[in-house]
Amino acid sequence: MESSSALGNISIVATAAVYVVVGCLVVLLPALVVAFAYTTRRSKTDNAGDSDDATAAASGTTQKLSQYEVHKQHERTEGAEQVLITGGAGFLGSYLVDELVRRPATDVHVFDLRLPDSKRRCPRVASYTRGDVTDLEHVTKALAGIHTVFHVAGVSSHDLDVAVTKKMTYKINVTGTENIVRACKENGVKKLIFTSTCIATLGKNDREAKGWTEAQPYPEEPVNEYASSKIAAEKIVRKANGRAGLATCVVRPAGMFGIGDNIMADMALRGKDNYYIGDGTAHLDVIDVYSAVHGHLCAAKHLSPAGNKPPIAAGKTYNITGGRPVMYKEFFGGLCKGRESFWGHRPPKKIPVQIASLFASVNEIVYNAFGVVPFARSLTKLSVDLTQRTYWFDNSLAAKEIGYSPLKSWRNAVDDVVKDYRHRLRPQSQPNPHSIP
Repeated sequence: MESSSALGNISIVATAAVYVVVGCLVVLLPALVVAFAYTTRRSKTDNAGDSDDATAAASGTTQKLSQYEVHKQHERTEGAEQVLITGGAGFLGSYLVDELVRRPATDVHVFDLRLPDSKRRCPRVASYTRGDVTDLEHVTKALAGIHTVFHVAGVSSHDLDVAVTKKMTYKINVTGTENIVRACKENGVKKLIFTSTCIATLGKNDREAKGWTEAQPYPEEPVNEYASSKIAAEKIVRKANGRAGLATCVVRPAGMFGIGDNIMADMALRGKDNYYIGDGTAHLDVIDVYSAVHGHLCAAKHLSPAGNKPPIAAGKTYNITGGRPVMYKEFFGGLCKGRESFWGHRPPKKIPVQIASLFASVNEIVYNAFGVVPFARSLTKLSVDLTQRTYWFDNSLAAKEIGYSPLKSWRNAVDDVVKDYRHRLRPQSQPNPHSIP
């Protein structure tokens, strides 16, 4: 009995000690982080001038882009389809550009808030235009003479590096889409393909979404402001279908990965932030960026009339997904045995949800106060929460109506990404617009 009592006392003391340590961390960690953030901010101030207009806009700056710039690389080809990609210098947009320039009788035009430097521009692109989707005048000028628009541009509140206010999220994702639709009508554009997101139908209280189709109704309370803005934009795009000769379509890609994505593949390839949160058994929907591009092109193809039949994709919404869900820790190599996962680094370690949530809270507080991110840039309270949800979406409608299917499995896509990444690390390799800087 005395032994049992002693063990009980030891257990109580040990538990109390753990609470004291955790309490100290809760109290001291924010102070240490704030001090770090202050030092970092001072350093950034001393080296001002490195940020571009895109970063400023994404950080919530409401100043309108003052200059509209067109960099024409060659004249428009007579009889060729004129295609414009908003956000064409971004992750998905740049891969879409790479595919479109290979197509015959197609002139490709890039419209973005930021542009790649002259050495990294594709010579086969007809023009690069620096403009702002929230400026109707910019958009109207850019769409003159264009036949097809891929509206990929937008901002996401998932990544703290491009964290934006609710007002800016709405302005770019909703007002920007309104401007695109209006300019399409005024310029006689024939086809508009809008990039949305699969989580548009995910509600704040939905812990599971298994095989949801496009028929899933919008939630009363979307999972976040980003999803809410995409819902509003989807409605604008579908409403515009059939007006002024414009055929529209909405595509909802799953979580995309590939070289240059800045979150999923980039972290895994670098071996940075190599962990998974909780038990890692939740399932998510992922898709390689080439399959996402393929889905956009399938939608565009089926916005053209087939004989006497109207375009089958007109006014429709399609899930562009990987075909099957993958376990969270499996995707990041957490099931791999040995010293190295298929990403080329040690298998990730597990972090308790409570600890991740604490660090995420500090991350957001410091960012909001100082504009810097002390921990992983993708570590937010929402991102932590999403890792504990199972959500994947059915793509059978896209397969049936527009002929979409993933180009490869997620596992084969990872192997290709790792192989490509290692090739680009070689000194003789040529610069690539998707390379990790």
